[in-house]
Amino acid sequence: MGTVRKAYLIPYNLYTKGDETMPMDFPDLESLKRAAGIWKFREIKDEETEDHYRNALADFVADKDFIESQEIRNKVGWDRWSEEQEKDLLRRSGLFIP
Repeated sequence: MGTVRKAYLIPYNLYTKGDETMPMDFPDLESLKRAAGIWKFREIKDEETEDHYRNALADFVADKDFIESQEIRNKVGWDRWSEEQEKDLLRRSGLFIP
């Protein structure tokens, strides 16, 4: 199942995954590359856009940590999602949300 978030122990939007400290926010390509390394995901391809890489990484992470996959997709941690981003999470989990 998913990773237990230890945000109460670590300042700002970070939590621990194994021996690594993982951000909850993924605002740029560097943060995606760091997350990809922690998750043992492939490197970005030369012709690949940041948005494509972001979605590919989010899809890769989804089976292991669904919430984190949405944080990657949304660029921000779950605690700062908009109402539409929360609805998207529910839609992706298989619920019908109009």
